[in-house]
Amino acid sequence: MREGFWDDPEVARKLLAERAGLEQTVESFTKLQRDISDMQELLELAASEDDVSVVAEVHAQLAGCEAQLRNLELSRMLSGPVDRSDAIISISPGAGGIDAQD
Repeated sequence: MREGFWDDPEVARKLLAERAGLEQTVESFTKLQRDISDMQELLELAASEDDVSVVAEVHAQLAGCEAQLRNLELSRMLSGPVDRSDAIISISPGAGGIDAQD
């Protein structure tokens, strides 16, 4: 840390929170990459031994990896400076009569 980092505790807190978030993102990506690599090696081993049961096991694990990937993609899309802020949504009825207003 550079000299004077702790002089402004609010700035230091924000930087440390940002660092923790970035470290978590990198750790999640690294874990996903490692899991996919392990599954690939397992499939190659199963193919060489002609073991079909392993394919079903890898297929089941793949669903979890897909969910992790979707979460990482959503985090990437919502990583802007105001994406963590609250929002006010107003829904107004349009044309369509009483049913549309309900």
